[in-house]
Amino acid sequence: MIMNFLKEVRASIYGPEYYSSLLKKPFSYSIKYFLFLAVCLALFSTIVLSFSVIPTVNSFLITASTKIIDYYPNDGFRIVVDHGKVSTNVAEPYFLKIPDELKADGLSSYGNTSSSLENLFVIDTKNHFSIDDFYKDRTILLVTGDSIAYMKDQSVVIQPISSNVSFVVDKGIVGSFIQKIKPYFAIVDWFIIIFLPVVLFVGMALNLVYLFIFALLVWALVRMRDADIGYKKSYQLGIHLMTLPLIITTLLWLFIPIMDVSYLFTVIAIVVAAANLKKESLFPLN
Repeated sequence: MIMNFLKEVRASIYGPEYYSSLLKKPFSYSIKYFLFLAVCLALFSTIVLSFSVIPTVNSFLITASTKIIDYYPNDGFRIVVDHGKVSTNVAEPYFLKIPDELKADGLSSYGNTSSSLENLFVIDTKNHFSIDDFYKDRTILLVTGDSIAYMKDQSVVIQPISSNVSFVVDKGIVGSFIQKIKPYFAIVDWFIIIFLPVVLFVGMALNLVYLFIFALLVWALVRMRDADIGYKKSYQLGIHLMTLPLIITTLLWLFIPIMDVSYLFTVIAIVVAAANLKKESLFPLN
């Protein structure tokens, strides 16, 4: 089966006689071919990405869980939300500064604005919300007695805290929660292994939608060579013509991700079509 599939891949890249034979094959033949090709490329991409994605995600989870504890204030800070009402055990307004390493990672401005950020959050439960105070505090979040304000799409959003919400947060509770979820970090690896190929397969399968347009180019090319195979057969041939573009763009995406391949897929597909759709291999125009 694999050897036959590889022969089909090779013929789809270059094989005028093969394209002639496709005119006599059912549409389902080409769909099965494409789906198997997409599965192979998705699995190959998953294997390659796993060597970088899984270690990166694991490192991030371990580092983030440690940094959360490190960033938590050491002054006994405790916040209580009781049926939507916020209170603390510290003098207010209370400022939690952005750590320098987060600033170095780019967390230092309001979206695309030039206003610099200084605080992760500010808690001021004694005063009503003020837009001037929000900008003056240069914070990501401003927590008042009954609401949370934050920036979204260059505007300030004020989200009331529901009266159904009640919880307590302090360093001990945060540390205990992190210790409870750490054993589940390993599940993330399996989540990536299981769902990444599915996502990649769906992404490749979307090329079948793009093919509705490209099939028109195939049809036009065939007509220019004094033959007419109709739109459906042009779409079927297009499925195979996408073989080389799919392989090349997938490899570039995996190994040279900085390269712009916006139009490369179409350009390669057109070249493959021009090389394979020979006049003598197609039905003559009636």
